[in-house]
Order: sequence, then structure tokens, then C-alpha cells
Amino acid sequence: MPQVAKGWSLIIERGREPGRRYALKGSSVVLGASPEPSEGLALMDQEGNSPKRMAPRQALLEAQGDTWTLRDLDSAGGTFVNRQRVLSGQARLLSDGDVIQLGSVHLKLNSTSELPSIPNVPKTECHWPLLIGGGMSCRSFDEILPVSAQRWTLLRDELVKGELATKLVAFGRPDLAPRANHPGSADERLDAWLSSLPTTKPAQAEIEVHPQRLVIASAPGSAHRRTLQISNVGFGLLRIKARVEPASAAWLKVIPPWNTETHVVDAFTGSIEVIAPDSFTKPVQATLVLETRERTCRVEVVLEPTTKRTAPGPSTIAGTQALGIFDRWQEFPLGTRLFTTAIVAAMLRLLIGLANLLIGDSPTDLRGPILVFAGLGAILGLATLRSRARGLDLAFVATAGAGVGLILAVMIVAVARAGEPILGSLSTVLPVVVLVWGLVALPVSLMTSHGPNRSKDKGKIA
Repeated sequence: MPQVAKGWSLIIERGREPGRRYALKGSSVVLGASPEPSEGLALMDQEGNSPKRMAPRQALLEAQGDTWTLRDLDSAGGTFVNRQRVLSGQARLLSDGDVIQLGSVHLKLNSTSELPSIPNVPKTECHWPLLIGGGMSCRSFDEILPVSAQRWTLLRDELVKGELATKLVAFGRPDLAPRANHPGSADERLDAWLSSLPTTKPAQAEIEVHPQRLVIASAPGSAHRRTLQISNVGFGLLRIKARVEPASAAWLKVIPPWNTETHVVDAFTGSIEVIAPDSFTKPVQATLVLETRERTCRVEVVLEPTTKRTAPGPSTIAGTQALGIFDRWQEFPLGTRLFTTAIVAAMLRLLIGLANLLIGDSPTDLRGPILVFAGLGAILGLATLRSRARGLDLAFVATAGAGVGLILAVMIVAVARAGEPILGSLSTVLPVVVLVWGLVALPVSLMTSHGPNRSKDKGKIA
């Protein structure tokens, strides 16, 4: 069985208990939220409120000579070492100081059982542990950095109130007390104090961006808004400013406030706006440049032309359908339009009459027509748009169809009440009334024949 040198441990860098140490025992250790106690370390209690979660059995540490290797156990979120993903089936060789990320928890591999020595600081001057950030226990200056990431607000409040300076004086290091007259905001003062600590690694922020590439399909002239998730995975205050390259890419804009320097402690959601050119046939691209004091990130933004608008709402779908029906109607010969209009008008009046026979006390009672037409409107709306609407959109379409049917029923009954009494005794003879409605509808077809022929302009509609 392979053996490993004694004294190896994992130290929580990001989690609920920064600085907590887990000794590595045996030749293999399973890491995860809830592995079997006999096989590994259960780290569920270290997960915070982040949406990133580790699997019950996330990764496997195995002894390899005088060090360790790490394997990902096919977890959904993946396992990372120094921010690089461990590929499936890969045995990643680890070194002292490597940082392992499981979900939102970061652990540092340490090769000695003793805490790292603090350079240029005699131990007799300090009285460890140092309690900061609402009572978090720090046993070295290095441990202050992960505490600051977890308890930034509390630590900032202690600095502003002078409590942090008081603790450092009692601790034995008054020279490290934050200066009361340091320029800048409270966040900037805390960042400057962290940078002044005698840590073994620099206290600096580190940016992580998601997604790292955006592809947007758009119709000409359409406007879109997209967001990017910016995370500060380092220790300190992240200062970020976004701009567009090239500057001539007017279709891509950065939405304030991050077009000027923005301070990020933990996470930030930045927005961009894309306005597609009125006419473009080929993909265009630009770069969103994210500048920080530590490094510069680039996010490629690609705009691709499409003939369809993305995710249209039900009102847009209905409008498009109505326009297409009108276009096709104009293409029919005049005689066909006259005959069809007469038949449709006669059928609508006949339907009103039949509805009155089912529910109603008179030929012009509204109750029956409203129920029948609202139901038919809902059914026709769903039948027409069911392939293009989803979820709540279907309810909207059904409601809209029922509303249109209700309005149509009210209009027909109103016209019947106003005009049919002219027929005298014949107004009670349903076949005669239906025939008259068909004849009256003929002028409607003649009026539509004079409208513009939209079919010729279809290609011009954006």
C-alpha cells in the first residue's frame, strides 16, 4: 500500500470556517459533501449560501510517494486545482500550497503539521489567536485573508469604529493598526490595510467572469440586454472597469455603473446592451474588455443575423399571424372575397341565433352568444398558436382569444338590435335574417379591396 509523508493537511481558505485544518490520514481520502466517515472528509458544513454545491463524493486524494494526486469522481460541477479543472480520468499531481476548489469551498494543501512561520515577525511579539470579523479566530497573518473574504462587512465595520486598531494594539502589533487618516472609502481603507500585512502571499483581488463568450442571435434593429457574472475569488477589493473594443462597435454598449471604476467585494452582475444594425447579413463581433489592477479579461461578443426574433411574446406572435392572414386575403380574387365575406357574416349571425336558442330569452339576448363566442375564441387561439407559445403564454393566448370572441359577440348583437327591427315581422325568421346579413357584408369586402397590398412589401418588414 502506498505511503505518504506525515504532516499533510487541508486548510479551509474559503468556507464557513476559514483557517480550519483537516489532517490527511491513510493512503486515500474522499472529499465531498457527505462521504462515508471511514473513507473521507465531509465538507457540507463548510458550504455557504453560494449556488455552487459539491457532490456527496466529489474527489479522491491518493498518496503518491511523498505527495498526493487528485481525481474528480465524475462530479456535476467539476473539481478545480489552482482554478484549472481536473479532467475526467485525470490524476492531477499536487504540490504544497495548491488550492483545491469543491463547489464554493476552497482548501489549501499544506505539507507541514505546524502553521507556516511569519516572516520578519518574532512570535514573542504576538498573542495568537487574533479575533476579528465578528469573532473569527486567526492563528497567522495568512489566515486573515480568507477571513476578510468571508467577513468583509464585519471587518470593515471594525475598522471604521476603531475596534480593529484596538485589537492590534492589544495583540502586540500596534504598527499594523490601520491609519485613521488613510484616504478613500471604507472599502479602500480595508483593502489598503490587508495589503500592509506581512503575509506570505500578496493580498490581492482576482477576477472570474462568466460567461467568457457571448453569442447573440438577432433580427435587424432588435435590442437585447445580457448580463455577466463577475466574481472576486481573491483577497482584497476588486476594482473593475468595462469598455468595448473596437470603439467603433456602436452596436455594443456597457450599461452603467461599470463603465467607470466599480468596486467588487464578492460578486457583481454587469449588464451590456446590444442594438443590432438595421441591416446586416454577416456576423459581427466586438470585445468587452474588463480592466482590473491585477489583470485584464476579454469577453468576445458575437452578433449573428437571424430572420426570426428571439423568444417572441404571444402578442408578437399574434400580430405576425394576423399580418400573414391579411396578406393572403388580399391575394384572393375579388369575387372570392365577396362570396367568402357573405358566407362568414351569415354563419356568424346563424351562430348567434343558435346560441340564443340554447341560452337566452330573446333573439338578441347576450348570454348565449357571449358564452359560445368566448369559448370558440379561446379554442381557436390555442389551435392557431399552440406550436409557438409555451407555458403561461398559452394561458395568455386562450384569454386573449376568449376576449376577442366576447367583443365580437357584443358587436354582432348590438348591430342586430339596431338594424334587424327594420325587417319588421321578418326579423324573427332566422333564415331571412341570415340572408340579409350575408348581403350587408358585401360592402365590407369591397372596402378591403382598396387597401394596400402588403404582400409586395413583406421583405421590408423588420
